[in-house]
Amino acid sequence: MDVRITLKLAEAELLENSDQWRKIACELGVGDLHIVSANYGNYSDRCLWEVLSNWIKKERNPSWNKLCNSLENAGLRSKAKQIREKYCEPSTPDPRASSASTSKAKNKQEEMTSPLATTLSTGLPENDISILLRDKKAETVSWSIPGVYTKKSEIEISKGELLVQKGKLFYVNGNESVAIECHTVCENVAPISSVVQYKLLKAIPTAKARFSVFITDGWMDWGVDVKNGDEVYIRVTKGGDEYCSTAVVRYVGAMTEDQPGTLFGVEITDSRYYGCGTSDGTFNKFRYFSCPDKNGLFLSLASVAMKPDWLKLEYRPKGGIPVTEGMKMDHNITPTPA
Repeated sequence: MDVRITLKLAEAELLENSDQWRKIACELGVGDLHIVSANYGNYSDRCLWEVLSNWIKKERNPSWNKLCNSLENAGLRSKAKQIREKYCEPSTPDPRASSASTSKAKNKQEEMTSPLATTLSTGLPENDISILLRDKKAETVSWSIPGVYTKKSEIEISKGELLVQKGKLFYVNGNESVAIECHTVCENVAPISSVVQYKLLKAIPTAKARFSVFITDGWMDWGVDVKNGDEVYIRVTKGGDEYCSTAVVRYVGAMTEDQPGTLFGVEITDSRYYGCGTSDGTFNKFRYFSCPDKNGLFLSLASVAMKPDWLKLEYRPKGGIPVTEGMKMDHNITPTPA
């Protein structure tokens, strides 16, 4: 498809009202709508331009048919029809494929009405994953008949919860009994773009901490690249209070086979916080790395950072001023293999 023509559509009379660019974005799987809205405000045509541009960049095989399908799902059927007539080549149905297509459609329908897909070996569910950007109301549902759900009661869902999309519903943390209808929150969710990001977020124990990591500029991208031997700032507890300590990463990965979340095994390197750890590098009688007893910790990304202010804590070197962005840590570590 011609990228220039596609983007030009954003300047044409594609939108029937100012909010439809959000629906189109949701159907195309484009996230960060809060950023697009902040950049372009009430200029819906510019917002749509940005959405289409982002879609073309991330879509492996953008096509007119995919775009038209999304427009139809967003309620713009007449616009989709115009585009199909102008840019899509008519296809001749193959009678030999009819039975196969019917069978495939039947299997797809069965798949849509069955329980949520199991987790893949990568740890990322087969369905699309998003994170909730605003507190929302969800409903508990029951599935007395396959494919048909009944709403039971309303509950409050916090921003930062992970949502698994299947059909027209988002399931909160993959729980089939708690759901949000997609059209009610499409502008308040952001897609998780990779398995690595999903695993980092999955390990964070609370929605509040997960949301803080996700919206802090650079934290997620930095977390994806953290490796053994990296110097980091961590959150430690001493005497019931939280402090910021320096540490070195000794392990990055999952802790158990049935938990796809990524944790960081770290060794405390600030002597003021020696003994504030919980481990010598072992967990459940399995050794992940070696360090002095109670100098090791296994932490989620919410407690491991490149900058102290990401943790909302202040780091003071011994007898010195607080460390701020751009300053180096007060130690020189030569990491040794675990």
